[in-house]
Amino acid sequence: MENSLFKSLLGEGENPKGVLKGNSLEFDLQNKSIYKGIEKCLFLFLLLGLVSVSSCKKEVGNVIVEGRVINVGTQKPIEGVTVVIENEVSFTPSHLDSTFTNANGEFRIELPNEADAWVYLRKEGWTFHSSSLNNVTGYLTYYPVGTTSNVKFEMYPKAWFAGNFLSTSPMVGDSLYYMRLPYSSSIDYFGGGDRIFKGLGPFSASTNPDGSLIRGDLFFRYGLNYTKNGEWFVKVDSVYVGAFETFTDTIYY
Repeated sequence: MENSLFKSLLGEGENPKGVLKGNSLEFDLQNKSIYKGIEKCLFLFLLLGLVSVSSCKKEVGNVIVEGRVINVGTQKPIEGVTVVIENEVSFTPSHLDSTFTNANGEFRIELPNEADAWVYLRKEGWTFHSSSLNNVTGYLTYYPVGTTSNVKFEMYPKAWFAGNFLSTSPMVGDSLYYMRLPYSSSIDYFGGGDRIFKGLGPFSASTNPDGSLIRGDLFFRYGLNYTKNGEWFVKVDSVYVGAFETFTDTIYY
């Protein structure tokens, strides 16, 4: 087997000076034909390696993103949003750029000589909500080389809920469960809650005197599970809270 392997390295017709001793093959390395065979083999290995590396290499070019940023509640444009594009998900990316949205909420941003890029939004008092593309990872959105147009981003402003709950016929032995409910998904609330209150009330919805942080320009939904005259009831309701407003009214049940 060693002879046939050795011959295949050298090529047909080659006859090196060598003899078999046990399981090893001794030969004269001065024979140029041996060097030729080894060089041929090394060249093939090198070629295969280069092909493999080049096939894994990403295309490099300009990553361009064009779009608009709007308020998820009002669907109106948001001016002055900082749009940041960077070449990697990192606190210290090696290549990044930024721009601002105009009065129509529009922007165009570009990162040259990259294989792909990530975009995120920043504006004091506002939080990223969604992208019109299926490209969201946390608060970042991903883009390949080329131009991606008509991207719609949604953000929502801060607001606070500091409402109070009060029974229309309070009694000392009354109980009330309160629960925050999702903004957009279907509601299946059958009772129970994050907090329970007992007594006459009124009961504060938040442990923070400034109120609980919620999304502005949207209907804040909540569920109540309460007793009245010894009987349990369930109520699902909502209140609209504008951007940067604090809801402080009393809600009767």
